[in-house]
Amino acid sequence: MLERAPFRIVSRDNEVPVRKAAEVLVRKVPEDQQTIEIRVAVLGSVDVGKSTVLGVLTQGELDNGRGSARLNLFRHLHEIQTGHTSSISREILGFSSQGQPVTYRHCRTAEEMCDISTKLITFIDLAGHQKYLRTTVFGLTGHSPHFVMLVVNAASGMTGTGRDHLALALALQVPLAVVVNKVDTVTTTVLARTLTQLYSFLKGPACKKVPMEVLNEDDALTAASSMVSENVVPVFLVSCVHGDGLNLLYTFLNVLPPGHTPKERDYLMQLDPEFQIDETFQVPEVGPVVGGLLTRGVLREDDTLLAGPAHDGAFYPIRVISVQRNRVPCRLVRAGESATLALDIGDAPPGLL
Repeated sequence: MLERAPFRIVSRDNEVPVRKAAEVLVRKVPEDQQTIEIRVAVLGSVDVGKSTVLGVLTQGELDNGRGSARLNLFRHLHEIQTGHTSSISREILGFSSQGQPVTYRHCRTAEEMCDISTKLITFIDLAGHQKYLRTTVFGLTGHSPHFVMLVVNAASGMTGTGRDHLALALALQVPLAVVVNKVDTVTTTVLARTLTQLYSFLKGPACKKVPMEVLNEDDALTAASSMVSENVVPVFLVSCVHGDGLNLLYTFLNVLPPGHTPKERDYLMQLDPEFQIDETFQVPEVGPVVGGLLTRGVLREDDTLLAGPAHDGAFYPIRVISVQRNRVPCRLVRAGESATLALDIGDAPPGLL
């Protein structure tokens, strides 16, 4: 896919004819892969607006200032009542071949979004409260995100839990981007103090990162290409109520590189399949369903796997009945992709899954 960016006029002393330079983004989608998928874990302390940021990005509509954008991400009644995420929820954001964001404002279902998108960002919304830290650690390790988006409150800056989440991302060596949220609620002086605290923390001996404030589209393109190799941490200033900085964040996510190189992906696909189970369900008229990540190999419908270990330490054969990715039926799953599998456990003990 070729996307032509706005051209710039280049001239010397009003020479004629005027020459032009164009910037072109080339995105290669493998022939056997419908979309490029990237997993982004969203971290941050409680009350920084993580779920609100994701709601605005994926729904395509601004927040009303009272948290309306986050309601679609909550999974439990107590989360809606308290406004605090206690579980792991996932949402997707697509990008078309022209680089335009594809949200639920344009599509009614995830299946429709997957059909018209050439790139999918899977956001993993994790808990911010300290008492749910185990859930957050499980989301970071079990879901294997390619990138981390750390959300910081423009008023309070980096608090204790936010620092813990940053330390987790650094320990796991996951590339990091920072979103300073609620910039519309603070004065210029308070925002400058928050950024100074953030930059000093990122530059310190514990992090040794290079913060880069994203002010325009060129900064977003540069940050996406250099955050992995040059220890750059992009910093975005956004407002979910007024929409400040959201276009730059969309641009950054659009050009974010895949987590694995083609050579690494080909190597993993040649190995025997290994599916890491994160969640289990019992669906009426379907049976046991598991959700998780295929860490290596290729998995197809009707494949037979060994599941375990059970309580006796043994592994039992099970059969894959059907496969879904992003709530859309598919024929196979490749290494590095998350999916849900409907299983026929046969004679395996009931407590195996």
